[in-house]
Amino acid sequence: AKSKALSQIQLECISLLRSKQYRSCELLAQMELSREEQAHSNTAITLEILGDCAHATDQFRRAIAYYRRAALQHRLKRNFGTLMSAQTPAEANLRWKEAKSLSSLGSVIEASSVLEMIPKSLRSIGICMTLGN
Repeated sequence: AKSKALSQIQLECISLLRSKQYRSCELLAQMELSREEQAHSNTAITLEILGDCAHATDQFRRAIAYYRRAALQHRLKRNFGTLMSAQTPAEANLRWKEAKSLSSLGSVIEASSVLEMIPKSLRSIGICMTLGN
């Protein structure tokens, strides 16, 4: 999870995540998400952090939901509406994380479909390797 200006709470969440203190990270991120929603702020970064916590604790369905909400925030922020394909590197990264969670659930075909919707210009080496191209 990276962006221009992370809040102090988001920085602390990332530190907790890296230290594998997932429960503490999740609680703090939930508080930050609540604050952001009340302030009508963009919640994409915090949702991604929550997705990373869920994925790290094998809660793949929750991770997918968080990653999808974060991607939607990116689209809404840039007025891309409901376009399904990724439009930014940050959104492509979220789609890759979503695909990894789908794959962990055994939904390999759906995971491939998610990755194939990422334009070639936004595909990282990891995405290309996962797709085998």
